Amino acid sequence: MTPTPFEIAVDEATGMRTASNGAVRVALHDTDGVIFRRRGVMVAGPLAGAHVEWAVVELAGVRVYVDSASGAVVVSRQDIHP
Repeated sequence: MTPTPFEIAVDEATGMRTASNGAVRVALHDTDGVIFRRRGVMVAGPLAGAHVEWAVVELAGVRVYVDSASGAVVVSRQDIHP
């Protein structure tokens, strides 16, 4: 199953950036942070072979990973890949 892709948008008036796929939305208010998509294929576990898309927000060395399909959130300083 292909996950619904995140679209990243910037509010020019405020500088706020958001990633949304219609069901899940994550917002970054700080201008010194980064927001991007990470796509991949799970390589282990019960979801091996499943396509994955995450919105990733990084601020002050901390990353927030938001799963497109489930909306699950992981917060870590580690660089995590599907």
